[in-house]
Amino acid sequence: MFHQPLTLPSFDPDDGLGAFLGDLRSWVFRSKKEAARYFGVAHTTIMRYEQDQIRCPPSYIAALATLIWEHLANHQPIEAQQQLLRLLNVVFQHSGFKPLSTWTEVVDLASHYGKRPAPPNIRIQSPAQSAPYTVYDWGEAPDIQHFVGRSTELTQLTTWVTHDRCRVIAVLGLGGMGKTTLITTLAQMLKPDVTVIIWRSLNRPLSANEYLLDCLYRIEPNPPDAYPTDFQQRLNCFIMYLTRYRCLLILDNFESLLRSDYPAGQYHQQYREYAELLAAISQRRHQSCIIITSREKPVGFNHIQSDTTRILTLTGLAEHETQLLLQPYHLHGDEPSWQQLTTQYTGNPLTLKLVAQSIQALCAGDIAAFLLHQQPLVGDIRTILHQQLSRLSEHEQEVMYWLSIERQPTTIATLKANLVRSPWQHVLLETLESLVRRSLIEQHNAGFRLHSVILEYLNVCLIDQLVQEIRHQRPHLLIRHALLKADAITIIREQQRQAIIQPLIQHLLLIDGRDQTIRSLQALLATFHPRPMPEMGYAPGNILNLCLELQTDLQQFDFRFKPIWQVNLQDRAIATLDLTGCDLSQTHFIPSFGGLIALAQSPDGNLLASASVYGELLIWHTHQFKLCWSIPAHHDWVRALAFSPTGHHLASASDDGAIKIWNLPDGQCIQTLSDHIGRVLSITFDMTGQYVFSGGEDGDLRVWDWQDNRLIARVHAHDDWICSVALSHDGQTLASAGKDHRIHLWNSTNYQRQGTLDGHQGTVWSLVFSPNEPILISAGSDCTIHIWDYVHQRLTTTLLGHHDAVLTLCLSSDGAYLASGGADRHIRLWDMTSGNPHYTINAHHHWVRGLLFSHTTHDLISISSDRSLRVWEATSGRLRHQIQGHDGLIWNLVISPDDGYLMSCGEQQPVTIWNLREEPIRAYGLSNETQHCKAIAYTSHAHLLAIAKEQTIHLWHLQDKQPTMRLTDARGWVRAISFSPDGQFIAACGEDHTLYIWDRTTGHVTHSYRGHHGWVWSLAWSPDGRYLASGGDDHTIRIWRHDQATPLAILTGHTNSIWAITFSPDGQRIVSGCDDHTIRIWDITTQECQQIITNPEGQVWTVDWTHHGQWIATGGSSPNVYVWDATTGQQMQCLSGHVGRVRSVRFSHDGVYLFCGNGNATISVWHLPTGTKAQTLAINQPYAGLTITATTGLTAAQRNSLEWLGASTSSMPNEGNNHGSL
Repeated sequence: MFHQPLTLPSFDPDDGLGAFLGDLRSWVFRSKKEAARYFGVAHTTIMRYEQDQIRCPPSYIAALATLIWEHLANHQPIEAQQQLLRLLNVVFQHSGFKPLSTWTEVVDLASHYGKRPAPPNIRIQSPAQSAPYTVYDWGEAPDIQHFVGRSTELTQLTTWVTHDRCRVIAVLGLGGMGKTTLITTLAQMLKPDVTVIIWRSLNRPLSANEYLLDCLYRIEPNPPDAYPTDFQQRLNCFIMYLTRYRCLLILDNFESLLRSDYPAGQYHQQYREYAELLAAISQRRHQSCIIITSREKPVGFNHIQSDTTRILTLTGLAEHETQLLLQPYHLHGDEPSWQQLTTQYTGNPLTLKLVAQSIQALCAGDIAAFLLHQQPLVGDIRTILHQQLSRLSEHEQEVMYWLSIERQPTTIATLKANLVRSPWQHVLLETLESLVRRSLIEQHNAGFRLHSVILEYLNVCLIDQLVQEIRHQRPHLLIRHALLKADAITIIREQQRQAIIQPLIQHLLLIDGRDQTIRSLQALLATFHPRPMPEMGYAPGNILNLCLELQTDLQQFDFRFKPIWQVNLQDRAIATLDLTGCDLSQTHFIPSFGGLIALAQSPDGNLLASASVYGELLIWHTHQFKLCWSIPAHHDWVRALAFSPTGHHLASASDDGAIKIWNLPDGQCIQTLSDHIGRVLSITFDMTGQYVFSGGEDGDLRVWDWQDNRLIARVHAHDDWICSVALSHDGQTLASAGKDHRIHLWNSTNYQRQGTLDGHQGTVWSLVFSPNEPILISAGSDCTIHIWDYVHQRLTTTLLGHHDAVLTLCLSSDGAYLASGGADRHIRLWDMTSGNPHYTINAHHHWVRGLLFSHTTHDLISISSDRSLRVWEATSGRLRHQIQGHDGLIWNLVISPDDGYLMSCGEQQPVTIWNLREEPIRAYGLSNETQHCKAIAYTSHAHLLAIAKEQTIHLWHLQDKQPTMRLTDARGWVRAISFSPDGQFIAACGEDHTLYIWDRTTGHVTHSYRGHHGWVWSLAWSPDGRYLASGGDDHTIRIWRHDQATPLAILTGHTNSIWAITFSPDGQRIVSGCDDHTIRIWDITTQECQQIITNPEGQVWTVDWTHHGQWIATGGSSPNVYVWDATTGQQMQCLSGHVGRVRSVRFSHDGVYLFCGNGNATISVWHLPTGTKAQTLAINQPYAGLTITATTGLTAAQRNSLEWLGASTSSMPNEGNNHGSL
């Protein structure tokens, strides 16, 4: 962990706390990620401490100090303690923290930070509200309504758990014997004796390591990175929790982990660690118990048997228990008849219930008559199931097969949607009632499901039948059933793939081989050509799913003019696929959108609105999350969305300073409200829908009559940004909060301030009122959630648990649960009654920006800057559905001095090198590790390419395409990099407000300049290498000498963030592009602005100057690129037709060509003498091989998205358009 000789650090208040923290941390850890792993927090948390973006807790500083002391303790322990204590008190005094008197206080304070063995990570300030800590997670445990018998077994199991304190218990028995019912009943009885119950079915197997993590989450809901990733370390942590809490763990259907071949009881390879898990629970000291149910004993179980391990083998019911079990079936018979019935079917409860239905239906419940006159149902459970299922009607069989495909409790609505092309849809309810009476399906809280024994049997029958249908070209089940549900939750879809698709293919390959199997699928697909589309049903989609699993060439198959239902093409690379004329209403594709930062749902819950960093507005139908429409709503980030109370209108607020009102039926903008100065960060409607409240960067609270486009009131509410406004559910109180750490309460009628709530130590990002109590909840950058009694204006509760800024909150409709998310990428669900965390989800790969509880389902919906919308099962935190957007934006372009190579980097493409001398032009992609890079730079002196990714710069040799060096000194994400003209130095700037210069031969920082008051977005070297210019969020351009720490000049005039700067070829002028819609040309000598050019269409994000000095090119938030005369400022050309926004433009060195990066992973190449597009270079467009001509079932927004991502509407798929040379 330590890598340098240590000297005690020093603190300079002028550098700020963040700079000191970076120094302190770097003496102990090589990187922020290493520190984050050690403390169990997100690495972005450490990064933001060091950038002064969030307030660092004193416990973190103390923790670093104790680690430094541990290293010094063998040398000068007393002196080190004294010096570190003095240093801490200097820092603490400057930061407003309570001073420390002794080293013991330092150690105690340090113990409160990060990954520590403590109770759930929460502090309740009001002890009266706290409750005993319990976790009862029943997973998929059945709802037991009718339990009979098994009193001896229950007594025995209860004794083993409560008196003998057994640690591992196995309940073994044949399928259908009632193991699940017995153990669920036992768990309900043992609730008073335990504090944690976690019930899991292994019908959906988890690896042992995944199971451990699942349990750790449920027992103590900490962030996932707070737990070890290594199995052994995670197991040790798990045993520690089993010692701290009295836990009852249940693993049902353990045989799912075991192989079906000889010898019995052998684990599948991927589940072998379960043997080690059971052994550790059995042999190590703790106070908990795990119970497994299985049809066979796992190998190795005998080796762990001891005083703490028991096995109960479950046999059949006794005759009197059979009578109790079958009471609901109203059977009658004498004692010998009951005894014969019980004996004949071995007392198996499932078998007896199946037979009881036949006795009732055929013999009016007379057991003796059934035994005398009917052919007995003999044999094992599979034989009996065959006999029973053969008696079912066609519509009953159809529903049974659908339940076997769904593989989980399924609602009537889902089954009805599945049967959309079935003639039996109208009798669905009667069919379900019949199957329940037959004891073939079980009714569950979440719907209907199959007993695991019946599910397995039906799965085998389904595969056998499908093999025959495919081989003999007689489709039936293939038409009526989807073998894989594209709209199923991720884990279910994967189970369908493993349990149905893969075994079906294996059977076909085993019988016919690969070539014949492909020919059979081709011939089967061809049989559908003369049929009307409705008659084809699910068959074409099933065949496509089989082809995708086989990874065969799809050009061999003619899918045109067919229904392609239940096919998921979101994670598939499509080489060539012609879907001309197809019905794609149930096909899932990758949508195109950027990072999502705003979320809202309509009052009826049928529509979901989201918005992105690119100003896109996206509206989804919540039923299948189909994209209704997507429009470029604003020129900048859309920060907030709000539906009107009627749901007929939607308001959007943006960083471009505008509020827009949208008409939802047609998606038309019907009003634009403009008065804010700077960003608009939050909006909400009043209860009538007539007025809109808004707050933003200027600190003013505004009230609008939006229909009349009239500003009703403007109140200067805060001394800094207003980040959130919220209206109480009675409409009487308006709350506002922001960067000044304060929450103000306002009368919503006269706009008079009613009070102020102080308590946060950082920006307050989110506010939400309780729907049924006088409670206001707030969250902010200090990682805390405050619960306020806003009537009496007092803080009642503080919830702790997040490790970074909390950005979003939402309450369930009944106010019982609170969900929170933020910069630590986690979602936490809190019980509002007890204040206890219910669970923590490692939800996204970037900040969680929005949360809401669905009005129509039991789901929690989240969005993130990682371009994803995710739907979670609110009760369990299980991922149900995910929409992952694709962002093809080209961030940066660089061209070699000889015009031989063009290099590009993008959001979802690896860094790509284009050989401009080859014909056709060829692209060479570096490894996928170079995706998500924001900046690149090239020097021909050593053929080096510098790549900035997050806070690290990677140097690559272009000749061998291998990385050579990593530069890790930056304390924030790097946004711009540049080589000095001689190639000796690399300059970088970014989110930590600092410029760095490295010597590229040694990798050491030679200089760092700190002067900007915000993020630094752009930099450029002068042609002679003497000067460096930088621009950023503080609206200034700073000119630096290479060897001086203070700027030579500060150029002011811009009124917003400066995104791009570059020097003129003679080094005498600088051109800058800004969010204020202007391009400015500056004279270096006089430090005056020579010329201001107003950009016709929005913000300017990229500029470049030709090497002959005559022209300047600019691009930005519009799809047009402009070429200007550098002397007169006159527009020379407007190059239109780009896709999306343009982040980068580059002239060729001879000035003949201009390269422009588009938003869809393409580069437009313009021939400037003629003003025409020479060609388009395309990079990894996911649907470049897809044809969607004349398709149905797609909304206009979906079609536009597919075309954006490369899909063709011509008769043949795109064949690429990067041919020809320059």
